[in-house]
Amino acid sequence: MDPIRGYVGMRSASNNQERAKLALEELKRVGGFERSNLIIATPTGNGWHDRGAVDSLEYLHAGDTAMVSMQYSYLPSWLILITEPNRSTNSAKALFDEIYGYWTTLPKDARPKLYLYGMSLGDLAPKLVPLYA
Repeated sequence: MDPIRGYVGMRSASNNQERAKLALEELKRVGGFERSNLIIATPTGNGWHDRGAVDSLEYLHAGDTAMVSMQYSYLPSWLILITEPNRSTNSAKALFDEIYGYWTTLPKDARPKLYLYGMSLGDLAPKLVPLYA
């Protein structure tokens, strides 16, 4: 099966909460919650994900995955870390809260397994977002 990848860019909405709502709606529209595995992914500063990591997750689960991500900057991670050190965490928290909030409304035996993934500076964000799954 073809994996699902949802992505919301910076220009899609004016703030993290609005972008997170767009990400949730897109994930629902394309059937992301009907997959067995759901990955909330935090990218690098300028929105990039490592293809090897993403492809591996999808391959290991035979495409029965949905990944959702949200860009939080146009700058590389090292510049964001210096100028706005909480930006990745704030973005990841908004996305997590929105997706997790909906995920918890689904029946426990019918919802996908939930995973968190981060790349570069985005790697810090999943560690700072509590997972109550």
